[in-house]
Amino acid sequence: MNHSHSYIKTSLGVQELNSRRLKLSQPLRNALILVDKSQSLEKLHRDATRVGAPEDFIEQLLSM
Repeated sequence: MNHSHSYIKTSLGVQELNSRRLKLSQPLRNALILVDKSQSLEKLHRDATRVGAPEDFIEQLLSM
């Protein structure tokens, strides 16, 4: 994983937050909420850990 990347919500990610169609687990959904291009990957990981997201949450979200 490249730590110089930043991540943004895709239109599918925004749609999922509004519809809950994919029925993400609550920790994974919380991690998706935290995705914001203005924060570093390190901060995203730190904050996602605090809300109980799995270590591989980025890979899981990207695969969807």
